[in-house]
Amino acid sequence: MSIVITIVATNKKLIEDAKIKIISDLISLNIDAPDVIKLGRYAVDFYISSSSVSIDTLKKKINRNITNLSIDLCIQKNINRRKKLVAFDMDMTVFMQESIDLIAKKFNLENKIAPITKKSMSGKINFTKSILTRTKLLKGINIEDIKSIFKKKLVYTPGALEVIRTMNKAGAHTMLISGGYKVVADIIGKKLGFKEIIANNLSYKNNILDGNLSGKIIDKKNKLLFLQNRMNNIGLNSTDILAVGDGANDIDMISFAELGIAWKAYPVVQEKAKFLVNYDFKSILYFQGYKDEEIIK
Repeated sequence: MSIVITIVATNKKLIEDAKIKIISDLISLNIDAPDVIKLGRYAVDFYISSSSVSIDTLKKKINRNITNLSIDLCIQKNINRRKKLVAFDMDMTVFMQESIDLIAKKFNLENKIAPITKKSMSGKINFTKSILTRTKLLKGINIEDIKSIFKKKLVYTPGALEVIRTMNKAGAHTMLISGGYKVVADIIGKKLGFKEIIANNLSYKNNILDGNLSGKIIDKKNKLLFLQNRMNNIGLNSTDILAVGDGANDIDMISFAELGIAWKAYPVVQEKAKFLVNYDFKSILYFQGYKDEEIIK
């Protein structure tokens, strides 16, 4: 079985320390010296072949010995690494803030809405109940005033633009699947270049919000459903899918995807995700074997 181990660090010392520890771990498991391929300045692939050591054993061994190092790590079979269908959450994933909390702040509702958002994302309260409660608090607001908040300079996650551009260039179908509002997701998603944008639709008349949502609520069940429907329409399967998110609402699609990644996620999400990325968003590309010269800036 061919296995690839990818490590991504933020400086030279970290990458060198991680390389030493991983090679030591491989030796202790009687695995031959790996082929080492440099992906980026601080990103490396180790290719190994082993018929006696499982991926789970390898993960336990390496994870235990690098827990004190601030690196992103991926251990996977060296097959079908580059994904054809990719799904990203929006708030606190590609966008560095909770968009509904920005809306709340604008209309002096932050104290009522922000605590609900935090409890929902950490899995402490039901998402559907939380989004309906928060939406009711927006009743009477002009939808154009909401749009204006997100037409200003926005703060995107460093590396997000490069990841989406690169995946688009590689021919992947890129989806933004958000539990936030589509009026916001359309602005953010188009700026980042997503091919498909899915989010909750605010209900309004004469541009004034009535405090309700129309259509399906994009909870974790429907996030996965939209992803699976697109997968089936394209003719792919779960091994072709990458999904990234940070909140409890993302758990189902992250668990389903072959390359399911928790990005700086809440503990409940990190426990369920196959892979964690905490330090460099471009690790999402390195985990797929992309090299720096292939990344579109």
